Formats: sequence, C-alpha cells, structure tokens
Amino acid sequence: MLARYPATFLFAVRLIAASVAVTSYALWAFGRAAHAGLGHPATGHIAFQLSILPFVLGVLVVELAIDCGDGSAPEDLALGNRTLQFLGLLCVTLVAVGSMRKNHAGTASGGMPRRVFALAGHRPRLVAARARRGLRAAS
Repeated sequence: MLARYPATFLFAVRLIAASVAVTSYALWAFGRAAHAGLGHPATGHIAFQLSILPFVLGVLVVELAIDCGDGSAPEDLALGNRTLQFLGLLCVTLVAVGSMRKNHAGTASGGMPRRVFALAGHRPRLVAARARRGLRAAS
C-alpha cells in the first residue's frame, strides 16, 4: 500500500507528524507547568518543561530507527530499543515529579493564592479571620 507513494512524500508526512507531536507536547508541558504554578514561573514545576527533552529525543530515536529500516513493527521498536525505553521512562518520571509537587509557594492559608492577600494588603490570618466573620454574619 505504501509502495505507491513516493519516498519524499512519506518523509514529509513523517516530518509533519513529528513536528505536530513535539509542538503539542511542548504546549501541554508549558501549560501544565503554568497551571501548577498559578500562572507564575516556579522552579518547582520545571520538571514539566524538562520532560520535553526526552520526548524530543525519543521522537528522534524513532525517526532514526525508521530511516535505518527498523521501524516496520512499532511494538518491536518499543520493546527492543533500550534507548527509547530509557527516554520514555525519563519522560514519565519527570511528568510524575512535576505532578507530585504541590504549589506550596503560590498558596497561603485556606488554599487561596497569595496574590489575593497581597492585593488586600493584609496578612493571611487577618483576611481569613475577616472572611470567617463575614460568612458568620451572612448566615
């Protein structure tokens, strides 16, 4: 079936697919890191961005295997290529590390963002106490 397509066309399709996969993953990783850091750059969530590197290297390993003629059976490539397995494990580990880190730096008491307290000009305990008193008065 693929024999009827020119090799240059198939190469272009692989190139576009790899580019879309890498771009999508990078957007996801940066978006996830921004979400975990409440929109602010946080060093604790750099693991998401670092996971882009093994992902890109994994795509390159797959492309190299295809060019060398080893890509006809993807399951054999995934189960037999130790470099690809290591990069996959590293990528999953970095995502897990980024997911496990809680955003302690971006929240204050009650899980409210610190910028709310900074805008209010109060310390977190005073704002929380006033909020509780307001809720009691309204009930």
